[in-house]
Amino acid sequence: MHFSFSSLLSWIISIVFHPIAYVSLATLLLLNVLPEFAYLHDEVKNMYLYRVFLLTYVFPIGAIPLYMLLSRLFRLNPDPYHTRIFLLILTTFMYVFAYNVLKQYMVFTYINVFLLLSTILLFISLIITYFWRISLHMIGAGAFFGLFLTLLFFRDVYFISYIIASALICGFVGFARLKLQAHNQSQVYAGFSVGLSVSVLFYFFLFL
Repeated sequence: MHFSFSSLLSWIISIVFHPIAYVSLATLLLLNVLPEFAYLHDEVKNMYLYRVFLLTYVFPIGAIPLYMLLSRLFRLNPDPYHTRIFLLILTTFMYVFAYNVLKQYMVFTYINVFLLLSTILLFISLIITYFWRISLHMIGAGAFFGLFLTLLFFRDVYFISYIIASALICGFVGFARLKLQAHNQSQVYAGFSVGLSVSVLFYFFLFL
């Protein structure tokens, strides 16, 4: 692929807004926008954010070099499809573990609910990926956008700037995945549709 500024920018966007980054990003924002967290001490919020980041980002990212090491150790030569499936399975189990650890912090229930949604989406992504290559980046972006839409409709939290920002993130991520030729348009649109629709339906039944 010919190097260009737009390619470099697309690569940076894909790294920053990696699918597993959304739980930490959502946690950071929700801790600062939801009124029930306004009176919590910063030390308590930072402690929770640190644990979310460790369990949902650092551990899954650490699985990648571990997988490569094991592949070399056992002289395996897995293709990208099987690598993708394996990492999705491993990350899903890690998110199940993270949810069970973090759900004990009842004061952060709304954020833990987003973690549960992300875990469900990982499982759905695993099933779809078994048959067809869908954009995991756009599933995460769609769920992130859906989070702030549901805050508006179900919680009456009017943070229009966050909705606009999350919509822009979806656009940037979609552009990046297409620019890097990581996915075609169908895979990008399908990923966004799955992430957004599952997110909205999840919160609809949650608040029903």
